[in-house]
Order: sequence, then structure tokens, then C-alpha cells
Amino acid sequence: FKRVIDQYWATFTEQSDDRSTLQERRATLLQWFSGEGRIGSFRKEFGVSKMVNRQNSRLMLQSLSSFSRLIGFKGLLILFDEAERTYSTMRSSDLKQAQNNLLHLINTTEDTAGLFLIYATTPDFFTDDKFGIRVYGALAQRIGQPENRPPRALDRVWNLDAVEHSNHDYAQVACKIRDIYLQAYPEANVLTEDELREYVVRLGEHHPRYSMMGKWRMVVTATVNVMDAYLEGYEPPAPELLHDEIVARSRP
Repeated sequence: FKRVIDQYWATFTEQSDDRSTLQERRATLLQWFSGEGRIGSFRKEFGVSKMVNRQNSRLMLQSLSSFSRLIGFKGLLILFDEAERTYSTMRSSDLKQAQNNLLHLINTTEDTAGLFLIYATTPDFFTDDKFGIRVYGALAQRIGQPENRPPRALDRVWNLDAVEHSNHDYAQVACKIRDIYLQAYPEANVLTEDELREYVVRLGEHHPRYSMMGKWRMVVTATVNVMDAYLEGYEPPAPELLHDEIVARSRP
């Protein structure tokens, strides 16, 4: 990993007028991370003696985790951001193989120093009688089940749907976004924190409970719109109008 990344970084730092060659080298090096290409070419051009493949994937993962610590990070975090449609449309044999892979990864995570695994998914992943993990006893036992309460730090499964957010939580996030803008543009004339909090509360009151757009996404998107408007020298529309505009833009 160190050698491949070093070669990749060199494509940005080398002084060369041949941009097409550098872009080609960059694309070739990216293929290595996907296990694509021929080992002979990589060995000859980049001095890399191994390819990522199914047989050495565990060793490669350990190597990547070690590399992350070598360059100063605490470790490597893998986030599986899953959606219900992904595993519910798999063939039974593919689903079984995916569950086997997940169980193996979970069981061996602690063998790799500095490796952290987070699997984010919908409730169907746990509960569905056809494709949920309950059909695979070993995986269900290893992972556990979400409980109907807000998560605690040491829980194995966090049920984020059980967390109830208040207007204060949304306003806090909006104010943090405001802080970022002010760090970049200290002289910007923007809403005060109190004004922004009031704006966010009005946004939330206008947002339907069962809207397809999540309230978090609405608040963050609206706050960025508001801050951009002030930076460009004009006042944003009323919260109700901005809300409807954002929803309209999000429709396909």
C-alpha cells in the first residue's frame, strides 16, 4: 500500500508536460485497489509484487490497517452503508455468501490492530423472515438485535430510530455550520446565532412529519443555502419558502 500510494502521489508532484501519461498512470494505480490489471505490469512499472485478490484479501486488509497507523491515524474505519433494497433483491445463494462474508469479517475484526467496522442498515436487515439475519442463526447471534430505546455508548447495536431529536439539536447543528463559514469568512455579515436558531425552528415547524426528505437533511441544506445567500449579499427567503424550494429541487 505504501508503495502504490507513493507512486500515485508522484503523479501529482512530478514536473512533466505530458499530462495524459500522468493521468494514465494514475488510473492504472487506482485499478490496483480493485484487484484489476496484471501483476507483471505492476511489478515492472511500479515495483509492486502483489495484487489484491480473494485469496489474500484478509492479509491486504491487515496491511491497509497497518499503513493507516503508520501515517499517523489511529486506525482504519470501514463503514458499510446498506439499504434494504440491496440485500432483499439478491438471489438466495448470493445472499448466503454475503452473510458468510459479513460473519467472517466480524469474527476476525479483532485480529487486525486498528480496524473498526460499522454496519449501517435498515430494520429489515434484522427482522425480515425471508432475507433478514434471523434466517442465519450464527450471524443473528453474533450481531444481536436493536432495542427500542436510544443507544448507549457500549451497545453492540445502536437503534438510531429510537432517538428523538429536539429543535435544540437541529439548531446546534445549524450553528456549527455557521461557525465553519465564519472561520472561512471572518468578516461576513450573517445571521446571529439567535436569529439562525429561530429560522431553523420555523423550518422544522413547516416540515411534514412523514416527508420523504429527512429533517436533518432539510436543516443542513437550508442552513448552507442561508449562509451562501448572505455571503453573496442578499437575504434568503422566508423559512417556509426556502423549505418548499429545497423540496422541489430534490424531486426527480
